[in-house]
Amino acid sequence: NSNVSGISNDDIILTEVFSNDKGFEGDIFETKTKGIAAIRVDAIKESTQRPFEEIKEQALLSWRLHKADEALAELMNSLADRALAGETFEQLAASIGNGANVTEADMSRITRGLQELSPETNARLLEARIGQTIRGTGANGLDRVIGKIIEINPNEEELVGPVADTLSEQAQQTIISDIQEAYHAAMLSEHPARIMNENIQKTLGIDQ
Repeated sequence: NSNVSGISNDDIILTEVFSNDKGFEGDIFETKTKGIAAIRVDAIKESTQRPFEEIKEQALLSWRLHKADEALAELMNSLADRALAGETFEQLAASIGNGANVTEADMSRITRGLQELSPETNARLLEARIGQTIRGTGANGLDRVIGKIIEINPNEEELVGPVADTLSEQAQQTIISDIQEAYHAAMLSEHPARIMNENIQKTLGIDQ
């Protein structure tokens, strides 16, 4: 039936397929998506486990990545704690050596942060207060980052182009919403809502 979206999305079909033996011929039944189906099991292919030699390199790589990720997360938390205790980022980077660097960059709420950081890390920085230390990941999901807001400056540049159009549209929608809310509040103030018990009783057929 054209309404059946596929056995992987239908619990009823999956139950019929995997709960019966070879040679089973079932009756027609209605699927979860209101289609029509009938199951016949012609053969059963037993699952086989791949030899370890075939997956050894892939398994070893996955294990190494997992362990490296755990070690980086532990290091990041340790560095963040040390930063909170008063050590500077330069001191922390020097204690690590190769692979650690300290950068200072300007962020803009309009551009939603820095490209080299993950969206979650950018969000934490944009929500942080001056002096607050945050922790997160780089855009590649592997690099670990600790950051601190040094200064927050108001935007003084004139907005033009798509960004200005978007912000203008959002402001107009907010104003319209506020006007509608004020209008509804005024209407309710002049004409309080009343519960029409009599009409409800008639609708339910209990007007006796």
